[in-house]
Amino acid sequence: MIIAETDAVQTLYNEGVTFDHYTQNMTKGHDRYKMATESISEYVEELNLDELRHTLRFLIIGQLDCTDCAVAIPAFTTLADNIPEWEYRIVYKNEVQEKYDFKEVFGVGGKQTTPQILILDSDLRFITRWWDKSLSKKKLLKKYTALGLVGEERKKKISETPELNIRFEAKMVINEILSLVKKAVYYL
Repeated sequence: MIIAETDAVQTLYNEGVTFDHYTQNMTKGHDRYKMATESISEYVEELNLDELRHTLRFLIIGQLDCTDCAVAIPAFTTLADNIPEWEYRIVYKNEVQEKYDFKEVFGVGGKQTTPQILILDSDLRFITRWWDKSLSKKKLLKKYTALGLVGEERKKKISETPELNIRFEAKMVINEILSLVKKAVYYL
């Protein structure tokens, strides 16, 4: 779904909080947060960021108790903090729901998914977005569901799968966001 609510995006961006606010208030996923940050700090050193140095804004929709947010948000902000032309703000799902029909304005496939990272131009117009988990993680989790894995058996399989390691997941999230940013910059 294309987000047509330009006013909603602009309003939320202007009301958004900093990454420090997120880190000081998050309630779940502290270990995931730490691993994602460390992984991307190292990974950013390997990347050529010159082609990404375009003025962009990002609106991050997250939750303080979301473990997927605890990977994606610090991974993204670690990358973004290395590109001075990028600015971002974070809003929380519950705050969005107070003003807008979340499912209608930001829903993904009929779901109220977080995290979401909306890529905006310098005038806060929506370009595209990334959401939820990396595609590789989604595929593997879908496969495990199709195999009928549940409970402890599922947790064990997930813990044994290298592609579901938090450090790997953080890099996959960043790779997907970088791909979207490159496409966005191409069309600007």
